Amino acid sequence: MIIKVIKDIRLSDNFMLSEFMCKCGCDQVKISELHVKRLQLWRDRWKVKMIPNCGYRCPEHNKALGSKNTSQHLLGTATDFPVFKGCTLEEMMIYAQLHFDGVGVYNWGIHVDSRGSKAFWDERT
Repeated sequence: MIIKVIKDIRLSDNFMLSEFMCKCGCDQVKISELHVKRLQLWRDRWKVKMIPNCGYRCPEHNKALGSKNTSQHLLGTATDFPVFKGCTLEEMMIYAQLHFDGVGVYNWGIHVDSRGSKAFWDERT
């Protein structure tokens, strides 16, 4: 099946295209090459399995989640991750601020993006 083959495309040593597809089931995807390179460098640094909670979001899914229409997820330049095994959210945050443009910290994990300008927010309660 052609769709399965497309989903199996390896973007880097540790990331597959399917990991960044919209989670609503539409199978749409956009992903920035620069963003994947930054993610792979992060993966090489932590040497842990990194499975994204969220990558690209189609406009409908983004709206359904109540996210802004300026979300970097719509552009394929953002990824959300749970806290990596063997590290703390604070450690992830420090590294992310050094290597990504946008960093958002939440109780569930971290948002990183490659927006081209610095942004930081902390939504932990």
